[in-house]
Amino acid sequence: MKKNKWKYHLTHSFKDEDKEHTCASNLYQTDIYMIIDDNPSMQYSMTPSQMMRMESDLKRLAKKGEISDLKFGRELTVIKNENGMYEELKEEN
Repeated sequence: MKKNKWKYHLTHSFKDEDKEHTCASNLYQTDIYMIIDDNPSMQYSMTPSQMMRMESDLKRLAKKGEISDLKFGRELTVIKNENGMYEELKEEN
């Protein structure tokens, strides 16, 4: 059975060749909207699994020293509900 639960971060920032980059995202029922460096030409639609893959790639690049100052914002847990829509899983404390 396919896993329908993902964890990713709403924001990311890092330095690449001394230039700081930021990424912000919003979860919608059908996808995740992402914008890089607050640049309208760098807007993307992603799935939660693509966001997780991007985070893994950023961690790998940081480990190799190709980017620096990698920071992640608030972590979000997302599920796909019975209607096939994405929603945040609110953890009760």
